[in-house]
Amino acid sequence: MRLILSVIGVLLGMTSCQFTETEERRTILVNEGLSQVNWNDVDYYPNFGDCDPVAEKSERLACFQQAFSAKCQRLIEELNYTVDKDIDERAELLFEVTHFGFVNLLDISASDYLLQELPQVEVDLRNLFSETITVQPAMKSGKQVSVRCSMQIDFKTK
Repeated sequence: MRLILSVIGVLLGMTSCQFTETEERRTILVNEGLSQVNWNDVDYYPNFGDCDPVAEKSERLACFQQAFSAKCQRLIEELNYTVDKDIDERAELLFEVTHFGFVNLLDISASDYLLQELPQVEVDLRNLFSETITVQPAMKSGKQVSVRCSMQIDFKTK
């Protein structure tokens, strides 16, 4: 009986060591896999549907940037600002394209002079982004992900 219990104890001990070793290997492999993922980069950038999905990654990024800039420019031109003084200022926008494809304005940085000459600009920009601007979301490892982007808008008059 003692012999049988000893054999069973040894077998259980060997099995539990192998199980622990396998779990450690899995954990190490998962951690190595996670460390190799560049979380600041995506496989596919957001897309308005105009960009070629099989183009090179840099071309898809450029296409998104151009399409987004053109869309924003059209919306801003509709605001029809009039000013008394010349303006040569820049506003920095921080926005997020959510994993659902919505564009949310997170922050606006503008000079005091721009805000003084165009006091409505911040409200107008927030209103532009509160309208439903939708895109195909970015993709990372086959999943839709949110991305943050920034953009500069130059306000120039002469």
